[in-house]
Amino acid sequence: MTTSKVFIMALLLSFIYSCSHGEKTSYDLEGRIIGSPNNFNMLTVLVEDNFGGSYVKNDVNRHQIERYIAEAYRIHIRPDTMFFVDEKGVTNEQGIASLDSLNQKVSVKVAGEFKREKTPLQRYIRYDQSFSPIYEAKKIKVHPYQVDDIVYAYLPVNENDYVLLSFYSYEKKDYNQLNKFTNLLNQFK
Repeated sequence: MTTSKVFIMALLLSFIYSCSHGEKTSYDLEGRIIGSPNNFNMLTVLVEDNFGGSYVKNDVNRHQIERYIAEAYRIHIRPDTMFFVDEKGVTNEQGIASLDSLNQKVSVKVAGEFKREKTPLQRYIRYDQSFSPIYEAKKIKVHPYQVDDIVYAYLPVNENDYVLLSFYSYEKKDYNQLNKFTNLLNQFK
């Protein structure tokens, strides 16, 4: 074989390999999880609703909400569902373990045809997923958890409510700062 044929063959093989092994999948939906998967490996993903927008809210009561509509899906995680965490493929068990944070962003590629759908529900999506469409997950990309994901989840729902969020990095091991802050908060009791 000549050098040019070897070069073209190598180029063609690298192109085929990169197309088949890259994590460049187009996903059917992107949203935020309401919490960890249940015992049946069902994960609820909120895309958007008329209550918290594209964010899952934590401070919502379980009572009925008038005219509540959500674009949310229940995603069944199969044993062959592929997971990508931090842009790397991981095992099914590692992927499920990474789905533990309220309001964490995920992208999902479903097996089969996907149809966007908004569903009227009686109560907030964290407490009522009964009529949300169910899809089988082919691939799930777990996005890195950001500070904004936490903040938006705990922002007050009602106008005159307030929330105090405190962030502390345990990597620094500066427990004096944490103790000072705790003492400051105890003054308000």
